[in-house]
Amino acid sequence: MQKAILFFSIILPISVLLNAQTNQVGNFQNDYLTFLENQKTPFLKANGEVFVLDGTAWERQYGEQQYVLTPVMQNIEEYNSRIRQFDNSTTGIFKSKFHFISLEVNQLSQSLLKERNINIPGYVQGNVNVFLPEIDIDVLIQKGIALTYLKDYGTQNGSVNNLVEPLGIIWSEGFETNVVPGTYYSVLENNSIDCSWTDVSCKFHTGAYSAWCAGDGADCSDTGCGQYPDDMSCDVQRSSSINTNGYMDFFFKFWIWFDIGSNDEIFRYYDIGGGWVVSSISYTGSHSWNLAGWQQASASYTGTIPSYNWSFRFTSNAISSSEQGAYIDDLELSGTVNGINDMNTITNLNIYPNPSSGKFAVSVNNNQSPVNKMDLEIYNVLGEKMDSMSNIKHQTSNEFDLSSQPNGVYFLQVKSDNGITVQKLIIQK
Repeated sequence: MQKAILFFSIILPISVLLNAQTNQVGNFQNDYLTFLENQKTPFLKANGEVFVLDGTAWERQYGEQQYVLTPVMQNIEEYNSRIRQFDNSTTGIFKSKFHFISLEVNQLSQSLLKERNINIPGYVQGNVNVFLPEIDIDVLIQKGIALTYLKDYGTQNGSVNNLVEPLGIIWSEGFETNVVPGTYYSVLENNSIDCSWTDVSCKFHTGAYSAWCAGDGADCSDTGCGQYPDDMSCDVQRSSSINTNGYMDFFFKFWIWFDIGSNDEIFRYYDIGGGWVVSSISYTGSHSWNLAGWQQASASYTGTIPSYNWSFRFTSNAISSSEQGAYIDDLELSGTVNGINDMNTITNLNIYPNPSSGKFAVSVNNNQSPVNKMDLEIYNVLGEKMDSMSNIKHQTSNEFDLSSQPNGVYFLQVKSDNGITVQKLIIQK
């Protein structure tokens, strides 16, 4: 199947682009060049990548070179009600199914795509790749828009092993409160009474609980880890965004386990300051991870973003027999501290010996720029917290012991009045 030509041959020349950029021209030019350079090689650092260029979130999946645009919305429930209006589990027709397509950018296609929650930036000409539900693709075809289905896009297996260093843990959640929704989460339901996301202890990745959809309400099994009904959809999300100030180049990771029917689907949404974006990576009953045990998924976000929020939606499009639904656990957002390669925000921070057999000492000694106190946290390469200390004083030596941990690379995140810095630790026995 023919694919769309690469973006570096379809975007307007840099000179034309910069004429329209009256502010932050240098930053845009650098980002634009990186955007073009990225598409010369496949993306291999996570299951998917988001590249924010001049406020627009471009996505690509593992193993792909080209970026795509996906729908952006302010209300997930309203959007899904619209695209599901003609779904029928009896006939097996599901117009809400998403597909990757390529189409020519012109005045009509731009207008039609905008009505379907995709804004084409002014710097794009030629063809563009988009991720749209079938109900919207039908309209494009009816209006005479020529398009090509990209049936091979996003079919490669992803990896989470090639993480960028150094990383700092910004936020994490293990769902150990046995309350979802709770103080920090909200749940939206559609065509379902008391059947949504909840904490359960019958299946989890770590700890004693995970978040499960469907829950154990009146419409579902009351024992947990049971069946879910037909024609239901529900979302779980944080009720407030995560502050990402001071970080860049993010990774959002989560563990997922699911047992769902062939026409059922799990979607992930994210909000990086401009509305909810549909991730182009979804999971169905035909996915290789279905009933394959706990799997870790990851998404990379290049550059800086003002905030981050997440949402998961599970949709049941077919009658359930014995399927158990979808579980998520151990969510985590990490990022590189801004300027970490050329900045040490804590003057005269000493870590010794490094490498070591696992025992390290940390001290700060500078009378001209004293640090009143420090807090430190130590993480392994998977983002798991190994140790922490609070209220470390200026001009004192503080020791910590990781000798029980295996050889490898670890990260020491230090926070003080002067800012945040990350240092790499190496255990070598």
